[in-house]
Amino acid sequence: MKLRSKVSLIILLVWGLLLATTYFEGKRLLTQSYLQLEHQNGMNNIIEVKETIDRMLSELSKMDAFWSIFDDAYQFMADKNQEYINGTATVSTLGQADIDVMLYFTPTGQYFYGLAVDPTREKIIPLPEGLSDYLQPKGKLVYQPHVNSSFQGFVSIPSGILLVASHSIVKSDSTGPSRGAQILAKRFTNETLKKIADTTHLDLTMYRINATSNINELKNGPLVKVGKNKKILYGYLLLRDINDQPIAIIQAAMPRDIYQSGINTMYYFNYVFFGFGVVFVFVLSYLLRSLLISRLEKLNKNIIDIGSKKQFSLRVNEEGSDELTSVEKETNKMLSAIEKYSEEQKILLKKVSDELDNVNKFSKKLQETESLLSDTINFMPSMLVIINADLTISHLNSLAEKYIEKPVTEVTGKSLFEFFPYIKNYEELLKTSFQNKTINSIDKIACPIQDKILYFSVVIYPLSHPEKGRGLALRIDNISEKVKLEDELRQTDKLSSIGILTAGIANEIVNPISFIESILPTISSNISELINTLNKYAAITSNDQWDEIKKLHGKVNNIDYDIEKTNRLLDEIKSAANQTDEIVRNLKTFVRLDENLEKNYDIKEGIDSAVNLLKYKCINRIDITKEYTHSSEINCIPGKLNQVFMNIISNAIDAIPHQGAIKIKTTEDERDVSISIKDNGTGISKEHQSKIFQPFFSTKKAESGSGLGLSISFSVIKELHGDIQFKSEAGKGTEFIITLPRGKLP
Repeated sequence: MKLRSKVSLIILLVWGLLLATTYFEGKRLLTQSYLQLEHQNGMNNIIEVKETIDRMLSELSKMDAFWSIFDDAYQFMADKNQEYINGTATVSTLGQADIDVMLYFTPTGQYFYGLAVDPTREKIIPLPEGLSDYLQPKGKLVYQPHVNSSFQGFVSIPSGILLVASHSIVKSDSTGPSRGAQILAKRFTNETLKKIADTTHLDLTMYRINATSNINELKNGPLVKVGKNKKILYGYLLLRDINDQPIAIIQAAMPRDIYQSGINTMYYFNYVFFGFGVVFVFVLSYLLRSLLISRLEKLNKNIIDIGSKKQFSLRVNEEGSDELTSVEKETNKMLSAIEKYSEEQKILLKKVSDELDNVNKFSKKLQETESLLSDTINFMPSMLVIINADLTISHLNSLAEKYIEKPVTEVTGKSLFEFFPYIKNYEELLKTSFQNKTINSIDKIACPIQDKILYFSVVIYPLSHPEKGRGLALRIDNISEKVKLEDELRQTDKLSSIGILTAGIANEIVNPISFIESILPTISSNISELINTLNKYAAITSNDQWDEIKKLHGKVNNIDYDIEKTNRLLDEIKSAANQTDEIVRNLKTFVRLDENLEKNYDIKEGIDSAVNLLKYKCINRIDITKEYTHSSEINCIPGKLNQVFMNIISNAIDAIPHQGAIKIKTTEDERDVSISIKDNGTGISKEHQSKIFQPFFSTKKAESGSGLGLSISFSVIKELHGDIQFKSEAGKGTEFIITLPRGKLP
């Protein structure tokens, strides 16, 4: 196909595509725009209907306020005088005011007086059936307790719908107190609907509904929909009574003039565009052929002639001064460049050679980098294990090889747990890291080796290799020395805690010991007297010593009293000894020589021992209350947990400078036990809250604490796989919440 035909075909295709795109996309966009404009116009009309109805209610409310804020009405509610009834509450008055019902209620909601007229407003009739359902003593219409209380809305009764307004009855100067409520009601008739239609210039129809009607589409507000015949647009407005119950729907029928005008405009535009397009295609084709294609054909002929003759010294003709002329000039330049092709080839070959040298240098640097990386991995102070997705080993560094005493070639492809069995319990964590591509860590793993226990920490890194696929890298560190140091720090903190307790414990123990020392002389004296008396009895050898016997008999009577007194003193010594024993037992519970042994332990025992050891600091100053659940046993290391309780309770006591209270509460579920320790002391300032778990951080004086208590407590709770949080506000107190698992530690 020649260039002329191709250009004509391209122009036709582009024009056809443009025409089709313009038609369909324009139809879609314009149709959407006109539909939105039509919908917005319909919504505006429905809103105008609603505003017209609201104005009717407002006018009725203003009339109600005019009559209720009136001294005569205020007096009428006091004495029910006939003069007011004859002058105001009459059929003619309601007719002139376009009102159908007038009601009066007392402040307590009792019916006081009422008047209702027939639709012609010529005679009195009973109150409409169903109106009483809206006249409850505490209802929105009847109960108007304040001088400016009012309410307006609709009520639905069997005979129709009423517009109602209620206002409190007060004096003409709007002062009270309120003497009840005046209610005015007006029928919402077809004539009323016609007035609304005349005002809004809409064709309106009202349909009453009941509680079973399906009005889901109208619950969120007015609705506009296209009719089934597609020629009428319908708008719907839901009316609700004063109790927010749906009672009627007002339908507005609107012609679709806006949409139809838009469609007609769109068709007219498409016809005009088609006509202009046909003219444009023919004109463009002619101009392209005359000004461009003929010159391109000539240029093509010249190039073919030069190529067939192999005479690259020839040049094409250069005509004009447009872009095509530039092409002709560039063609001549290209022909000149071909002559220099051989020389350029040599230069290019030299460049290729230089690039190859650069590639060799880069390859050498890459090898050096790989060697450096390999040395870094092999001589890093941590064991590094690379594993595949199936948890088999793919690589080890030299430290890991030394630990398992096997080269990497022997363990490649074998299970990780065969050589690192202490990681078996964390298999799920490894799978989670692999699946989620997340970094995880294991803070401490105990590994019994021969006659000692080593501790390791593990960090899990996800890996991705373009050829070998995904895997994991495990960095394993021997933290035995770190654990040992932490234990020493923990013991230091415990000794510090014991030192703080020494004064109180000494005071508690000195009291019973001092008491025992004070009564021992009395007991010793009584026993000495008893022994002397018995010795004298033993020295009597004849009846001649009758006087001496009588004296001894008197002393025997006194000895009975001394023995009884001695027994009482011995009981008091026993009580003091028991008190001392309790103090020692509490201290022993806190110290726990078996602190590193895991066992089933009732946390209440640890809390009680800490409280008992610290109660000397609370006497006549701090009230400590404990609220325990039925069972608070967990699997833990008691000695370490007791140290946590001691640190936190001691801090709570120190945070209360004068009178205060501490509440200790335990809660539990199937998995965890929680301990809350809450005080109403000085609290922790915001600037210190981020630092309280840091080692050696303390707001106390240097002699009052080491600053290790909360740091060690945090480490202990994490070691027990629990959690410790706190809530504090300066000046209001602090609450520490410890959560511990019930099950066996991993």
